[in-house]
Amino acid sequence: YIRDYELSGKSRDQLKNLKGLFKNKILPKIPTKEVDKLQYKHMLDMIESYPNLSQSAKNRYFAYLRAVFNWGIQHDYTSVNPLQKWKMGKEKPRRFELSEKEISKLLKHCPPHLKLAIQTTFYLGLRPGKSELFALRWDGVDFERQEVSIFATKTNQRRTIPIPDAFLPVLRKAKRQAQTPYVIEYNGKQVLRVSTSLKNALKKAGIDKSFRLYDLRHMYATYMMNSGGDLAAVSAMLGH
Repeated sequence: YIRDYELSGKSRDQLKNLKGLFKNKILPKIPTKEVDKLQYKHMLDMIESYPNLSQSAKNRYFAYLRAVFNWGIQHDYTSVNPLQKWKMGKEKPRRFELSEKEISKLLKHCPPHLKLAIQTTFYLGLRPGKSELFALRWDGVDFERQEVSIFATKTNQRRTIPIPDAFLPVLRKAKRQAQTPYVIEYNGKQVLRVSTSLKNALKKAGIDKSFRLYDLRHMYATYMMNSGGDLAAVSAMLGH
């Protein structure tokens, strides 16, 4: 299944995550049996061995396992799928806790690279990680057309996102001060994570609410839809 997954053209990040999930989490908790003798109860035992696992993680583990079993049936490696009748559990939606006023307060306590990371995620809806936000390069920013081109390693696809008028001067200023090919940089080096600086900025701003950069991606989608955005267009800009 892994070899076939790789040959299908999936990204390296996806492949690495899939391998790690099976090697470190799933396979060590499944009994050593012939595949055809595995039952649904063995899948439940595996999940229940992680008592603090979120519903979204449970869904992800079972979804991958079901896909593997179905693949095995299609290619005559097995004849059963213990998760054939499994239905995905309902996930509790994450609530965005910060108000616009609190975000403005947070920005005042952010170092320049973190502030730009927050603004870029909010205005462009990028995935806040090394696959998109921290991989964004200046050669992908077209100021004349007022758009950004980003290659998403998670989906192996390139997409174009319009730059809002309000964000254009921010990007122009950052470009004038740039020392590297990357939009998000710190001391002349590419940034790969901002978790520590974000934690420090939240503390300095006196904000003790839960906040992730990914929340801004959801906020981007919500604002687009509430402003009358077409669902297909918003989905395309998000890279879904």
